[in-house]
Amino acid sequence: MVTYTNCFIPIYNFNEILYNDEFRYLIKGYDPDDNKISELSNKEINKFAEIFDIILNEYSELNINSSVIADFKKRILINILEAQLKISTDILNLYAKHEDFNVLAVLEPFGYNFKEETVNEDIENVIKKLKGLSNQIRIHKVNHSNKLKNKSNKNRINLHKEALQFESILELGYSLNPMTTSTYKWIELGKRYEQTIKAREHGSN
Repeated sequence: MVTYTNCFIPIYNFNEILYNDEFRYLIKGYDPDDNKISELSNKEINKFAEIFDIILNEYSELNINSSVIADFKKRILINILEAQLKISTDILNLYAKHEDFNVLAVLEPFGYNFKEETVNEDIENVIKKLKGLSNQIRIHKVNHSNKLKNKSNKNRINLHKEALQFESILELGYSLNPMTTSTYKWIELGKRYEQTIKAREHGSN
């Protein structure tokens, strides 16, 4: 799969990822009505999240909007912690069923280490840590939810409305299509739009 890797991703795709966590919009030519591309695996989601993080950093340099970036990164953090909790729980359940010590090695990247001679004690310690992780996730979700109450719909840009504003105020002479216009160009048009509005306001005073 060929993916976008910078702000030349269409602004429509950018928004779908930013607000809906729909990482398939990173894939060039992705069509939600086309069933050829199925749901992404956890591994693919993590990979695509890293790519989009790079795009977000470029976006932040072009268009300072720290609240949008902070919101996205908070959601990514919650997703990562939830994945860690699920994988850890599944592995412990698998060990409890088969008592295969080797499966516990999967949890080492999370900082959970086991020794055969103290495996039961080690598992108890990990279970305690997972309870703490579960509480941490719950706190993150509550804090994030409180910040977004009555806010998400206001923050989300109506691209088609904004396109009409750009076309009119900037006298572009052509129609903007959010599904094909790059995020980079959209940001630049937004800057020109703001400058034009300010110039008109200044001229009317």
